[in-house]
Amino acid sequence: ILFRPVSGSSLGLFRIFFGLVMFRDFFDFYLYFSNYLSKTKLLLQHDGFGWMEMLPNQMLLPFFLLMGLCSILFILGIHYRINSIVIFLGFAYCFFLDKGHYNNHFYLYTITLLFFALVNARWCSLSVKKAITIPYWQLFLFKAQFFIVYFYGAIAKINWDWLEGFPMRYWLRELGGDFNGVLGSLYSSEFGALFFSYSGLLFDGFIGFMLFSRRFRRVALVFVILFHAHNYFLFSIGSFPVAMTCATLVFANPRKGEEIIAFFKRWKTRNYT
Repeated sequence: ILFRPVSGSSLGLFRIFFGLVMFRDFFDFYLYFSNYLSKTKLLLQHDGFGWMEMLPNQMLLPFFLLMGLCSILFILGIHYRINSIVIFLGFAYCFFLDKGHYNNHFYLYTITLLFFALVNARWCSLSVKKAITIPYWQLFLFKAQFFIVYFYGAIAKINWDWLEGFPMRYWLRELGGDFNGVLGSLYSSEFGALFFSYSGLLFDGFIGFMLFSRRFRRVALVFVILFHAHNYFLFSIGSFPVAMTCATLVFANPRKGEEIIAFFKRWKTRNYT
């Protein structure tokens, strides 16, 4: 089953959106490196990566301009394989250079970029005009990885502190003062702390199974959008909510990209006839 041919359009569509996320993150990394990390006297390096060194200040702008350009070419699918490898190596460098800015989302992005370097996600690229067929395992790689993110997120929450409403209680109370009325009361309440703690646990525990299920996939999509939109607007967790919302594309029908293109072609024909 892992080697059966499927359309590569949903994976190609995910490539486009994930490339946009990478372009934005490289821009944020440039600001962080140039304004903060380049001024530090000590790097907290990961085990085995002590050989990495901070780029000279005069090399930061050329390096991140190159990463931005390769991200754009990745989005457009031009020299896809080369640009996949380049932005994987570039993002890995940013991630492993210093553990002081460690973020498990960056770890996920590094793995995702490695997967893109291994698969064929050229659908809807300027260099390939025809339909793309890929073996199912290339799509399954991404599905399995995102399932693991959600499921192990639930496992990590099964601890006494989380079940007692910590640290959600403190996070929400910080937000409570920014809202009036019902939302302000909810975020400041004991019920709110427990509600969001347990709903987050249940979401992570079940959403991966729902996304794999044809019967519950559409319902799962609603929960994914609501969950990540809430986190995006309330918490400062970067591009992760956007990336994970876009990741639902790999769980969709592999022909989803082709169906979207066909829909717009029909809509265009209907409006111009």
